[in-house]
Amino acid sequence: MKIAIFGDVHGEKILLERLYKKVNSQHQIDQWYSCGDLIDRGPDSKGVLDFVISNSIQAVRGNHEQMALGAIQEFKFNIYNGEALQYWCQYGGRECLASFSPIEEFESYWSFLYSLPYYRKTKHAYIFHAGCPHYIRDTMIWEKNHEYLWWADHYNVESMFKPLDKIQVIGHSSVRKPVFSKRHIAIDTGCGLYKDGRLTALILPEMQIISVGHND
Repeated sequence: MKIAIFGDVHGEKILLERLYKKVNSQHQIDQWYSCGDLIDRGPDSKGVLDFVISNSIQAVRGNHEQMALGAIQEFKFNIYNGEALQYWCQYGGRECLASFSPIEEFESYWSFLYSLPYYRKTKHAYIFHAGCPHYIRDTMIWEKNHEYLWWADHYNVESMFKPLDKIQVIGHSSVRKPVFSKRHIAIDTGCGLYKDGRLTALILPEMQIISVGHND
């Protein structure tokens, strides 16, 4: 089974469509996966979500989806105090909401965002947003704690990752080019974060990297 895993998109629908087309022109992909952080910062978070849903792409939850869920929860369950919304907007939530018209439409994506798991396991790899830390003894703890969606600001040092029976493929911590180690592969190459950021996909089992940028 051949799979494609892409890094953080951050609302850059144009790059996601471009990457999808480029990869599919070179490979017959059986299943697409996302490392999370589909939304925020870029101009079309709604378009990215619609593209992922319509193409049955299996995503994991990123910290930006988690922030959005916190903001939606304030409204959905009438516990509004503004803190979660304010925090989210500091990190791209404002741009995300601007892609919805009316803004209230974003609430209809609650079920999809909430359904996103903290990781996915495939034949070739574990797919995480930020990775499984080396100090976790019981992975069941990781599965239930969204704090680990933020943990990996560690410059992708191999020893920080827990050795598992398969390689970890992660996003979250942006790198200028993909990082390969025995324990993990980091593929967030700054899409939606830098003007020259790229959206990168990892093709497995070939271990091939394909990326696109606005200046291609």
